[in-house]
Amino acid sequence: MDKLKRKPVTLFVIILVIFLVVITSLSFIPQDSQATKLIVVASTTFIPLDKPVKLTIKAVDDTGKLDATRNDVVELSLTSVSYDHPSAQLNTNKIQLIDGIGTVYIQGEVAEVVDITVQWKEGESPLESYKLHLFMGIGEE
Repeated sequence: MDKLKRKPVTLFVIILVIFLVVITSLSFIPQDSQATKLIVVASTTFIPLDKPVKLTIKAVDDTGKLDATRNDVVELSLTSVSYDHPSAQLNTNKIQLIDGIGTVYIQGEVAEVVDITVQWKEGESPLESYKLHLFMGIGEE
């Protein structure tokens, strides 16, 4: 009679252990990062005059982790804080991110402060825009 009572309990314990192992292992499977915004990365915000400087655009999540699944199209624009129109120029105003990353170059011949804005145009889902203040020929060079 004891053997009959033990079988359901043993079966229950085995099922419970299997369930706990499966649930625990699922929580350790890395989840893909889901980008929510764009950022512009520059080696410095003080840009020297007369030479192109690389700017990197990235699609990142709320913690700053790159989302390498994004291949969105983004648009870049410059506005001058110093003058009516920016003297600085980008080599392109529209790029497609590849694996969450894109590159543009900025160059200026006149000292000024500019804002570079990157905006999402098309892709998987909208990404929050980003603006960066750059000092062209001003400050640390």
